[in-house]
Amino acid sequence: MGKKCRGIRANWTSEMMEEAIDLLKQGKSQRYVEKHCGIPRRTLRNHLKSGDTERKLGRKKLLTADQENELENRIIRLSEVRVPLTPKQLRRCVYNFTKANSIENKFNVQKEMAGKDWFQRFLKRHPALSKRKAQSMNPARAQKLNPVIVKDYFTKLGNIMDKLQVRHSPHRIYNLDEKGCRLTLHHSQLVLAQKGARRVHLVAHEHAENATIVACVNAVGHTIPPMILFKGQRLKPTFKDNLPDGAVVHMAPKGSMTSEIFVKWLEHFATYKAPGKVLLILDGASCHLDIDIVLKAEEFDITIFCLPSNTTHELQPLDKSVFRSFEHNWDQELLFYWDKYPDRRMTKDRFGLVFTPTWNKCMSIDNITNGFRSTGIYPYNPNAIAETAFAPSLPTHQENPYPDAPISDISSSSDEEDNLPLMRLKLKLQKSMEYESGSGTVPETSEASSSFPASILPSSSSKILPACSSKENTFHSIFPTPEGKLKKITSTPRRKAINYKAQTLCRDLFSDKNKENIPLSSKSSKKNVEKQPEVTESWMCSICHEDFEADMRRCTSCNLWAHEECIGYTAEDNEDFVCWDCAP
Repeated sequence: MGKKCRGIRANWTSEMMEEAIDLLKQGKSQRYVEKHCGIPRRTLRNHLKSGDTERKLGRKKLLTADQENELENRIIRLSEVRVPLTPKQLRRCVYNFTKANSIENKFNVQKEMAGKDWFQRFLKRHPALSKRKAQSMNPARAQKLNPVIVKDYFTKLGNIMDKLQVRHSPHRIYNLDEKGCRLTLHHSQLVLAQKGARRVHLVAHEHAENATIVACVNAVGHTIPPMILFKGQRLKPTFKDNLPDGAVVHMAPKGSMTSEIFVKWLEHFATYKAPGKVLLILDGASCHLDIDIVLKAEEFDITIFCLPSNTTHELQPLDKSVFRSFEHNWDQELLFYWDKYPDRRMTKDRFGLVFTPTWNKCMSIDNITNGFRSTGIYPYNPNAIAETAFAPSLPTHQENPYPDAPISDISSSSDEEDNLPLMRLKLKLQKSMEYESGSGTVPETSEASSSFPASILPSSSSKILPACSSKENTFHSIFPTPEGKLKKITSTPRRKAINYKAQTLCRDLFSDKNKENIPLSSKSSKKNVEKQPEVTESWMCSICHEDFEADMRRCTSCNLWAHEECIGYTAEDNEDFVCWDCAP
């Protein structure tokens, strides 16, 4: 005999159970209520006895609803500040939570972690959570992308756009970026093989040569022909075969951009740019910071605006949308190229066969315009950056990194208005961290916190710690918001680089009076900085004209120095010394 089908279980809602219990309390029979509401009599008796109208199926959950909601909030919160949990970390910490709170379970004691079945059921009960593949973020990027830097960037961007009158002229707003391209596969490919095979390999060069692609686009989707930089010294005519129309090729010692090559790119850019003054937005790489570049840009009516360092992943259009799919498209075109050429040799002569179709796919008008829109450049939108993007800067903030230095030395600008947002940010972060420490109260709204991004503070959906467990044994204590580990800061602030904040490159930045602002990472800047002569002590006497170390006196009239033994003075004499030329 086959297994008897029991139909759909618990085919009723909480409202139906409430109605059934009301009918039973009114004196209706259980048979009548069972037929009228469609709920079995045994189920009616159980819920009438407990008074609970919620529908519950299967085994009893290990954690209560409040505990699971708290756990979900902590997982989301840690993901916002860019320290997400892995499944094994979650299972291990849940085991520790049950052990600390004496919750009976059947978890593996040897492995000290919750089971895979519990983890899968937990994800099913909380559809807001999902498994994602995380991308690594440099700690400098997590720290630098904060509201103060971004607000200063948009303020300066708006001012320079108004000065050049390009805010409503997208065809005169350009973005430049370099992209490294390996002459092989960039990522591991999903392939077909026998089920259970333990050795599946794809023959491809692991350490192939690298080329640099210099791309430039404007806000209406127009693309400047690219410049390709190959490593080497001798340029063969065949290197230009099959490249996009107007593309140029240059040889570089290391296959990357240099200040000299960037000057040549400006000449290439000037032949394709819109007539009149244009705004060129780029990152602050050392090869972009040179006086020759500024002079050449002024010659072609090009105003260069430098993005803040370590923020290009959110503020640069080419990084945001265009280059996001470049490596994927390159791998697909390279696999197609291998099918066409059995020798599978990727050389500089054949580079255009793979690069050109990849370039055409990435440089679509939609990709380019979406990049400018998402970064807030065009249309100009200072609020384009999502507030959750600032969350990674929360764990690495410092209340007062320079306790012995004046406020004017802490900020990179001496203007008091520029320091005001920094002071407000510190106050807001302090209140946020007090909440994160488990106080359970939301910071009061004040002038300092009213303009603060809401995502850096705990989200409105975050619940107060449930009363079912003590503060020491909550998921908040097991999953605390991490504190950033920053380098030790001395009492003397370090000199800021040119691209510490958004900056318009001009010749004044490279003048003699401003050489102290030149970043130490710029090789060209190091050459321009002259070494100061070392100051040595002198004991030259104006009487004997000899230089030897001895007690000396200075003339109160002409400030010339003389040895005490030459003028007949001793250490006990307190009289002022006046040389013979100055004596009356």
